[in-house]
Amino acid sequence: MNALLDVTIGLVFLYLLLSLICTILNELVASFLGLRAKNLEQGLAKLLESNGDALKQAFEATGIMTAARRVSGKHGPSYLAPENFTAAMIEAGKTAKNLKGPIKDVAELADCVESLPDSAVKSSLSAIVDGAGQEIDKAKEQIGAWFDSMMTRAAGNFNRKMKQVTLIFAVIVTVAFNADSLSVANALWTDSALRDQIADSAAAFVAEVEDVDELADLEVVQAELRPFPIGWDTSGAPPHSSDWYASRSGVINKIIGWLITALAVSLGAPFWFDLLKKLVALRGAGAAPKAQPAKPQG
Repeated sequence: MNALLDVTIGLVFLYLLLSLICTILNELVASFLGLRAKNLEQGLAKLLESNGDALKQAFEATGIMTAARRVSGKHGPSYLAPENFTAAMIEAGKTAKNLKGPIKDVAELADCVESLPDSAVKSSLSAIVDGAGQEIDKAKEQIGAWFDSMMTRAAGNFNRKMKQVTLIFAVIVTVAFNADSLSVANALWTDSALRDQIADSAAAFVAEVEDVDELADLEVVQAELRPFPIGWDTSGAPPHSSDWYASRSGVINKIIGWLITALAVSLGAPFWFDLLKKLVALRGAGAAPKAQPAKPQG
């Protein structure tokens, strides 16, 4: 039972490490191409649709959005806080009504919203303001919460697209490292010293890290991967990669092993990190002691 648990821990640890490599690659691609900034821009464009894009133009012309673009580099901002969206919409309304100074009450806030170009956003904001009573802070907070919920949907679309990218990277990383789940499981099962080493490394790894976001360090990942029986050494060692191509069954097993790894890695580092913590805790708990028979009363 302990051997089976350690083999499982070893495989989960491998999937976690390879998932972190995919995370690093995803971040590099997203940053280089400005994917998050583009996703925000597309989300705002859909949200602010109106006749002739008048609302979008008024929104983009506000001081808040102008400043955000200046400090965000060539791709533009990748995130807009709900309170900044609220402030920008109020600024757009004040500009349309030529108002000066801060908005003091809900009535003035309603006037600002009413001055915005006709759009679905205007209708939504009007309903929010009407339902806030006379509490202007509550109205602003609810506008921000509404915007946050709308952007959550846009973030969901972005995450679905990135999952497709992750699957592609998972296949590339799996083949590049020759990370065959079947071969790795067999090596861990037959080599108790290797199995114990990797299980202990996984336990130490989990003990040192609290947040999976802290794990995206390529040097650390490479160091933890070294003991694993993976790679493309065809000189005779490791034996798991030296003769798989000599037979049809070997090739089929290799492909199946790759597919298992790639699909597992595509689930993402947070999934495997959480599972690894549970397995390590189970390993540390050990088997429950057997109940001792009661001594007869003398």
